[in-house]
Amino acid sequence: MQYVLAAAVDTGTAVAGIVIFFAVSYPGYSMPDWWGTTVFANTLDAVGVSNLPLPASGFFGPANGTWT
Repeated sequence: MQYVLAAAVDTGTAVAGIVIFFAVSYPGYSMPDWWGTTVFANTLDAVGVSNLPLPASGFFGPANGTWT
């Protein structure tokens, strides 16, 4: 029984991969516009800003040579 389940999971993954590959590579296809595909553009990394201001030393953490 476990072998049948393992084979079914592997086959499902392979078939889904093939379907997704051809669906995305189809000419004229555009990615759907929903929260999961656009949320990355609203993060601090995407905008290019820092959550914390940079200290006067120019870096975070202990100064060079002060740690062992």
